[in-house]
Amino acid sequence: AFLAYYDATWEGLKAADPALRFGGPANALGLNPFFKKFAAHVAANGHADFISVHRKFLSREMIAEERQFLRHLAEHHPHLAKLPFMNTEADAEFGWSKRWWWRAHPWY
Repeated sequence: AFLAYYDATWEGLKAADPALRFGGPANALGLNPFFKKFAAHVAANGHADFISVHRKFLSREMIAEERQFLRHLAEHHPHLAKLPFMNTEADAEFGWSKRWWWRAHPWY
């Protein structure tokens, strides 16, 4: 169902404005079957302008996991490994509900 939703969104966005960029899956579950199915799907139909994940760890662990994603893409879908890759979380500080000196409050 997600892949059908993704494809329909891709088609709608590109029909509205071909310059719009769309990708995903912003997966928060690690290098799991969902991510692998998504990668295989977009590799087959070319419907991705970027690859994104949504993972939170301390800095070293976060980078190590991002490398796992990139390694998988390079080994199984080399042309996807050339797309922009981003972690949409990228918050190495655990505790979104905690107050920190550098943000006004946890609900922002």
